[in-house]
Amino acid sequence: MLVTSMKTKMTLAVFLLVGFLMSVTAVSSVLYYEQRFRRNISLQQSTLLDSLAYQVDNRIFDFMSDLDQLAAGITPETLGSQKLAQQLLDAHKKQRAFFDNSLFIFSNTGRLIAANPEGLNFIGKDFSFRDYFKQTMQTGKMSVSAPFVSIQKQSYPIIMFSTPVYDSKHRIIGILGGSIDLRRQRYLQSLAALKLGQKGFLSLYDSNRYVLMHPNPKRVLRRDPPGSNDMVDRAIAGYEGTRESGTVAGLPVLRSVKRLKSTNWIMAVSYPLSEVYGPLYTARNYFLAGSLAASLLSILIVWPFMGYLTRPLLSFTRHLEQLPSLKGSRRLAPVISDDEIGQMARTFNKMLLEQERSRDFYLTLFENFPAMVWRAGTDGKCDYFNQTWLEFTGRPLEEEQGDGWMQGVHPEELDFCCRTYLDAVENRRPFQMEYRLRHRSGSYRWITDMGRPFYGIDGEFVGYIGTCYDVTERQEAADKILKLSRVIEQSPNAVLIATLDGTIEYVNPMTVEATGYEVAELVGSDMKRLLPHEAQLGFKLALRELVRRGKEWRGEIPARRKEGAIFWEQVTLSPIKTMDGKATHLVCIKEDITQRRQFELSLKESEERYRLLFENNPHPMWAYDLKALSFLAVNNAALRHYGYSMQEFLEMKLNDLSAHSSEGLELLPQGETSTAGAPLKRHVKKDGSVILVETISQVMKFAGVDAEIVMVHDVTEKLRAEQEKLALEHQLTQSQKMEAIGTLTGGIAHDFNNILTAIIGYTTMMQLELDEEHPLQRKVGEILRASERAASLTRSLLAYSRRQAGNPAPTGLNAIINNVDILLQRLIPENIELRSQLAPEELSIMADSGQIEQVIMNLVVNARDAMPEGGVLSLSTESMALDREFVAKHGYGRPGSYALLAVADSGVGMDEKTRDRIFEPFFTTKAPGKGTGLGLAMVYGIVKQHAGFINCYSEPGHGTVFRIYLPLIDAPAEMEAAQADQELRGGDETILLVEDDAVIREMVGELLEEFGYRVIKAVDGEDAVQTFRGAAAEVQLVILDVIMPKRNGKEAYDEISRIRPGVKALFMSGYTADIITDSLIKGDPRHFVSKPISISELLGKVRDLLDEQLNCR
Repeated sequence: MLVTSMKTKMTLAVFLLVGFLMSVTAVSSVLYYEQRFRRNISLQQSTLLDSLAYQVDNRIFDFMSDLDQLAAGITPETLGSQKLAQQLLDAHKKQRAFFDNSLFIFSNTGRLIAANPEGLNFIGKDFSFRDYFKQTMQTGKMSVSAPFVSIQKQSYPIIMFSTPVYDSKHRIIGILGGSIDLRRQRYLQSLAALKLGQKGFLSLYDSNRYVLMHPNPKRVLRRDPPGSNDMVDRAIAGYEGTRESGTVAGLPVLRSVKRLKSTNWIMAVSYPLSEVYGPLYTARNYFLAGSLAASLLSILIVWPFMGYLTRPLLSFTRHLEQLPSLKGSRRLAPVISDDEIGQMARTFNKMLLEQERSRDFYLTLFENFPAMVWRAGTDGKCDYFNQTWLEFTGRPLEEEQGDGWMQGVHPEELDFCCRTYLDAVENRRPFQMEYRLRHRSGSYRWITDMGRPFYGIDGEFVGYIGTCYDVTERQEAADKILKLSRVIEQSPNAVLIATLDGTIEYVNPMTVEATGYEVAELVGSDMKRLLPHEAQLGFKLALRELVRRGKEWRGEIPARRKEGAIFWEQVTLSPIKTMDGKATHLVCIKEDITQRRQFELSLKESEERYRLLFENNPHPMWAYDLKALSFLAVNNAALRHYGYSMQEFLEMKLNDLSAHSSEGLELLPQGETSTAGAPLKRHVKKDGSVILVETISQVMKFAGVDAEIVMVHDVTEKLRAEQEKLALEHQLTQSQKMEAIGTLTGGIAHDFNNILTAIIGYTTMMQLELDEEHPLQRKVGEILRASERAASLTRSLLAYSRRQAGNPAPTGLNAIINNVDILLQRLIPENIELRSQLAPEELSIMADSGQIEQVIMNLVVNARDAMPEGGVLSLSTESMALDREFVAKHGYGRPGSYALLAVADSGVGMDEKTRDRIFEPFFTTKAPGKGTGLGLAMVYGIVKQHAGFINCYSEPGHGTVFRIYLPLIDAPAEMEAAQADQELRGGDETILLVEDDAVIREMVGELLEEFGYRVIKAVDGEDAVQTFRGAAAEVQLVILDVIMPKRNGKEAYDEISRIRPGVKALFMSGYTADIITDSLIKGDPRHFVSKPISISELLGKVRDLLDEQLNCR
């Protein structure tokens, strides 16, 4: 170890001593020389600046004085003449040496009078706005302006010197000015070009920080912001002197500043530090080099000498290094000199022999010590464990040394153990800790480990020594006691320990919370303190019984809180006995049962209330076993409502109440089993009647079994009332629809019947005029038959809308189908097959055959349109009896015998949404212009008018079936008698014909005239009255249309009756519900003929009324 050897250390010490002394001498000299050098350089630079400033001041003062002298020579006459002023300036060339830019003469108003050079072209321009002009006029003294840019063509930066021109009364009559160009002024340029050393320079600033002179022309007229040039800032504040500073560009310089007296400008000399202190830095380097050389020389001289001095000591230290590996006498140090080092070796040998004897004694002591002993070095690694430790762990010493002993520490305490041990070693302090260490048996046992640092005779830390004790039994006992203590302390019940006479020695926190007393108030007092007076005697007797018998006592007693409130407790008193069985104390465990007692009392009251609510509830209620379905309890309302006795109910099962027939289903739409979201059930009473009920239930424990309590609400009458309400609402809706359609169809029928009247009238007249064998007879007959069908259609529309009653008569359903068979064949195309399957016997019904024909025609047309690609259309009839089961299953109809008419097709079918709307007026699925939406609505109306039912079944792609149920009658169907030609009779009477429709008026008038009558015509009601006034004596009969302008038929007839009472009248109308009343026709149908008019009917009724009048005469 050459670096740490004594020789090296001593040599290094001498070297450092010499180096230190030489360094101190050199540094002191350098610092002194540097201080003197800096002071001299600063002084020289300040002197140079003072000299330059003095010269500049003198020069500027001279020129300012010349300018003042020139101003003194300017007279008012000179100012009054531009020529004289110009000659004055041209004659004084001397001032141009400094004021090299221009000389100016201004009037006191600021107008330029003259300038030199003359060619500036600013003569007469107003310069009163310039700051130098304003300042000179205000102060009356010479003024030096701040730099500004000239308005001359070159735009140079200039400074203006201006002085006032006075008259004889010392009034300012003008201003003389001289300007210098900062970039061309020869004197300033010569100063700026002055070099100080290699890089030193002069600069000039005004009091506003503008650069007036600088070796760099670009810097001229630039302004140094505050803070960018600290020496200029100091000079403005009044400082004059020399300091180390920096340029705006950041170059370190030695700068001197001084303010010029003539202009208040600031002159600065800047000298780069690298150039100023160059000689100083060179000298410093020579000093350092010399010191280093001297130090190295001292090492070369001292090193051999130190080797001679330290040789015996090196021999001794080498022996000490080898000492751990030496044995016996070789451990003694060699003595090779008689000096202090030799004496140290002999003393060491004596100490070594004494240590060997002491070590053997203590090692024997530690090995046989009953506690476990360990030792660790300065690094914290254990290097010794005694025999007791090794016997405890069952591991050899080699495995325990170092950190090996930690392998036996329980994993849960390993981290804690390591942190505690290492922290103590790091801070050199004693420690004590408990942890579990693995025993040789494999189990873990608790030990207490105590370690302390020990030190050598020199006071140096040499390691740790510690002892360990097995404390497993003590730890287990302490844990048990701690757990028992925590159980009592954290018990939710109050726990007291007292003497046998009742003196309290301990109370847990719950006792304090329950009673309101503090611990100090309870300990030492009698337990009776916690009881009301009336309970103290009973408690005293319980204590005596406990002491006498030595057994536990339990009971519920009242207790008293500190504030006097009484509450109930369940108390358990148990004796505490010694090992020999003698009772010394008692433990009292108390539980607050006040809420429980209140709950039990409330529960009894609640049970009573619910029992009364159950038994007296107006709705039937019962409880039944969920598994056995047997009744457990039934209230009085259930007994009354169902008719069973209590005994009968308790012997029944829940299923015995369920109805098995379909009775009651008709009260629900389409067989639903719920209403308003509540489930419905069908129950049967004792008398066999079925009711529909809503039930509300709740699962609960009843008499110890899983049960369900049920409340029943009979909704039979409610549903029946709702069904009746729905039926009435439906009837109202339907009647409103009929009213709307009737209004429409009535108006249509009125106009349409007028048209048909003309067609039928003229066609009939043609038929009468033609011979029976005439070829046109057949065509005329077809026109009449088509007109009759159109009239039948009009009547059907009126019948559907309730505007015209049908003409029901006993008729056969099969006969009606056979009558329209030929027409049906013409309606359907050839790609549709028509099949008819009629009942073998005739089915007699009370019906208007024309309307039934219309029903069949409409259904066949719809079936045809549903089969555009062809198919099968079938008509069938049969007799059928509808019973209650059929009605309940299908949801429509009434029990009875019916004739069933079925119309089926194999067409496209329809979905449920469409099927629900097919009977609505104006609803159609056909393309615009292909259907009116009234066909099936008319079918529905006609069927309902005949007290029948209609049902439609259809699915998309599977065709449609319409089933019509018409009530059967016992009367036989009337056979249609062949219509014999009636004899048409005429006459010669006079008839007043009143009709607003010209075609009908002419047709009817022509008809009557052909049969011999004399006809007087009127176009409306008002015309009829006026015409009748003029021919009242001649007219035997008045034929009036009911609906006419100005006056309708009734109003016209009333007025005519007043003119001639008793006159006969025959009314015509295509809309029977107009204003025709029984009082108008007096209940005699002969007084009314409906449009379209039948000629035979019209002529017959006219003749009958006229004949009746003749008979009355």
